[in-house]
Amino acid sequence: ALAIFHSGVKAADPVNAVQRAMKVEDHQLEIQGRIYDLSRYHRVYVVGAGKAAAIMARAVEGLIGGWLKAGVVNVKYGRSLPLRLIKVN
Repeated sequence: ALAIFHSGVKAADPVNAVQRAMKVEDHQLEIQGRIYDLSRYHRVYVVGAGKAAAIMARAVEGLIGGWLKAGVVNVKYGRSLPLRLIKVN
C-alpha cells in the first residue's frame, strides 16, 4: 500500500509532470507530441496560473532556459518562488 501511495505522489509531482510533457533535443521542443523548431522563434514566453505554477515554471526554465525570453505566472498567496526569467505574482 505504501508503494502505491509513493507512486501516486511521484505521478502528481509538478516537476515530473513538466518533464513528462516537455522534452528538448537539439533545437526541437516537444510538448505532448507537438514539435516546435526553436531556431524559428526569436522569443519564447511562458504564461501560467495555479497553485503549482511557480514550481512548474522553474522546471520549464530548466528545460528551455536558453530560448526563454520572459514569462509570468500567477500563483496562490504564499506559493511564490524566486525564478530567473519568469515573474511570479
